[in-house]
Amino acid sequence: LWAAAHDPLAADWAERHARLRGVNFGGWLVAERWLVGPPTVPGVFEPSSSWAQDDEHDASLARRGSGTTEAVSAFRDVFITRADFAAAAALGLNSVRIPFGWWIAAPTDAAAEPYVRGRGLGYLDDAVLWAEEEGLTVVLDLHGAPGSQNGEQTSGLEYPDWDPSHFDADAAVWTVETVAARFSNRSCIVAFELLNEPRLGTTALLEYYRRGSEAVRRHMPPERVAVVINLYFFQHMATQAWASFDWRMPARRHPNLVYDLHTYTCFLERGRGNDASLPLWLYTGPLVELYAALLSITVRPAFAGEWSLCLPWYGAAAATFRAMNPPEQRALRTGFASRQADALTRGDRLGGHFWTWKAPHEDDKDSWDFAEIVRRGFIGRGEWAV
Repeated sequence: LWAAAHDPLAADWAERHARLRGVNFGGWLVAERWLVGPPTVPGVFEPSSSWAQDDEHDASLARRGSGTTEAVSAFRDVFITRADFAAAAALGLNSVRIPFGWWIAAPTDAAAEPYVRGRGLGYLDDAVLWAEEEGLTVVLDLHGAPGSQNGEQTSGLEYPDWDPSHFDADAAVWTVETVAARFSNRSCIVAFELLNEPRLGTTALLEYYRRGSEAVRRHMPPERVAVVINLYFFQHMATQAWASFDWRMPARRHPNLVYDLHTYTCFLERGRGNDASLPLWLYTGPLVELYAALLSITVRPAFAGEWSLCLPWYGAAAATFRAMNPPEQRALRTGFASRQADALTRGDRLGGHFWTWKAPHEDDKDSWDFAEIVRRGFIGRGEWAV
């Protein structure tokens, strides 16, 4: 009701996209070692490299040092292709979220250093074309910002001494505007996410989101394209930063603003390691309902830009899972999937995008590889489909 009265364009957008059944094409344009590292996946990370090299920044430095940057481009050309878009559509999906790093939009190879630009925005050109051909909508996602928005490997730069001052807001706004201008007339693009999982203060984020929203709006109309703000885990829920964004980014200046909340229950106690004591049933039941319910309290329309079947790999919950026999483990994971698919699409909740489409390492397939999860029957073909 609030959105209908205060941001009618967001309410209209939510009605048109009331059931996002999507996946992320993660690991493609921002490489994460756990997802696309050796020995399973050749390309961005050198085969002989150690886990000390776990982000695209360090991997790119190594490739430049050895004169093998062509391996990065070769990886991008084969990891996600038109066939993946076709396969996603064939499974009944209707949307893809495409994470990309700022270096993809850099004007020159030198400007992208130390990262490898390769074909640059040509990768997004392909993605948008393939999405159009397969009838999929696209959420563009600035996953790796200049200077990093969080200092984590998911941004392409893991830096233990990172702090918010490293984030380059001016360069990030430039990146957003460059991409928005290039794809201004492509009808399959329905949303532009300004940052993924930021660890920045509310004041800094508010200023950046205002500028980023204005950059998108200079090229993409609010009647068609939503501007997306990622409420990172509980960070901005607990501090009620979302309320600040609601009222300090009014629709008269920032129309069609929607929220993205990543609903990973598995990370809740990871900081406690083996001392984590919450039971497994809590992660796969009540926490699913709690996290999904957050999508309904932000006032503006909201979707889950990332969710998965990952279970805690630490503490009491992991011990319980390991003690189960294979049929019990399968039943638990299948129920976990069904509860999430239902909770994320119930009532005014818009659904979202599973992380991720392809997880090549065998140990990750039951938790993160959507296509394989469907093949193995953890998610029924009609459970996360239109």
